[in-house]
Amino acid sequence: MDGSSNSSWLPLPSTSEAQAQDTQLPSTSAKKKEQKRRPKPRDGTVLTCGVCNDRALGYNFDAITCESCKAFFRRNASKNKSFTCSFEGNCKLDAHTRKFCSGCRLKKCFSIGMKKDWILNETQLAKRRQRIRSQTSQPYPSVDDSPNTCEVTTNFSSDEVSSPSPGSISTLKTDTDDDEYPKPLPKEIMSGLQLMEKTYATVLDAPYEGSSAVKISTNPKDSSDLFNLTDMFIRRLIKFGKILPEFKILSQEDQISILKGGIMEIFVLRSAMAFDKGKEKWKYKDEGGKKEIDPKIIASALSTDMYSSHIQFVRSLHELVNSDRLILMLLFIIELFSPDRPNLKNKEHVARSQEKYSQWLKAYMESVYPVQTAKVLYPKVLMKLTDVRNLGEESAKLAAHVDISKLAPLQKEMFDLD
Repeated sequence: MDGSSNSSWLPLPSTSEAQAQDTQLPSTSAKKKEQKRRPKPRDGTVLTCGVCNDRALGYNFDAITCESCKAFFRRNASKNKSFTCSFEGNCKLDAHTRKFCSGCRLKKCFSIGMKKDWILNETQLAKRRQRIRSQTSQPYPSVDDSPNTCEVTTNFSSDEVSSPSPGSISTLKTDTDDDEYPKPLPKEIMSGLQLMEKTYATVLDAPYEGSSAVKISTNPKDSSDLFNLTDMFIRRLIKFGKILPEFKILSQEDQISILKGGIMEIFVLRSAMAFDKGKEKWKYKDEGGKKEIDPKIIASALSTDMYSSHIQFVRSLHELVNSDRLILMLLFIIELFSPDRPNLKNKEHVARSQEKYSQWLKAYMESVYPVQTAKVLYPKVLMKLTDVRNLGEESAKLAAHVDISKLAPLQKEMFDLD
């Protein structure tokens, strides 16, 4: 998968097979004829990418593909690296899943007829740039004149310019072209994310010690026992909040309103962050190192329906964001700064804080994924907070029926149980 964590995949056809199929170059005359650009349909036909079924604008490397798959093929088709699939070698590819399996994606590119010998080398790129500069007075289709461009493309931009000024020739690049690539993360956001990640690890992921380690290692027998384990996390959450600048400047009353109003949703997102999708277990640390909690233990303490809904959400969230820890962490903080909490007075400040971290999430995703992919994925990630709210409501209903004699005073206050 793409993202912060990478996976290995089942092998594609052997290198020798790929070379036999894709590196045999036709004669010069045949190649020129073969590379004749195919025009975009003018009858309003909607084109679909042959790789992932996303919207396509035209032919790229002699096959109809979207801009994302065009860029993917250009970057990877000529590499010696062997992309593999860790599933069955026939992953279903769509606009969302295409980034998860490079092996199946590249194999599909070749299977629909994309030609890697159409990828331009540096000499060919230089000649093409020179030709473009010498023809500035003639109409031409939109092209990407950046040094990193290395493809023959038959895509015509709807924003095509027929007579650019000479001064614009060095920057012939459309918005669509820019969106094919990730863009650098601003330094101030990068520094902020690094500090936030360090703070989260230091406070919320710190090893449990002494009686806390003994308590968390005790298997809960029912929902009351499960909620009884939350006091340690609540204390850490308060400490974490007080380190965040936007939280610190709030009045004590508003700090309490944010924490009490969103505690159940925060539990849900904390659970997602502590979940190891590969092992299908929750993880934590104690003095002896990393420990795991078997899902069966959690399932036995909850109703079947509630556990099923929770684990389904956790798995789907991990799949959507490719288990990217920073995305999960930002969702955690975005949910924390929700301005709709009961009794909250400084709603405007909390709303601005939420917007700040939402923009950080957007900028981070655009630095990890091609911008056009991030634009599609970002709202999907935020929509997951709707599921978080629903699960939080279910948790609140469950908390209303726990045995309060097992809960510490802090928990009774946070859960509004007297």
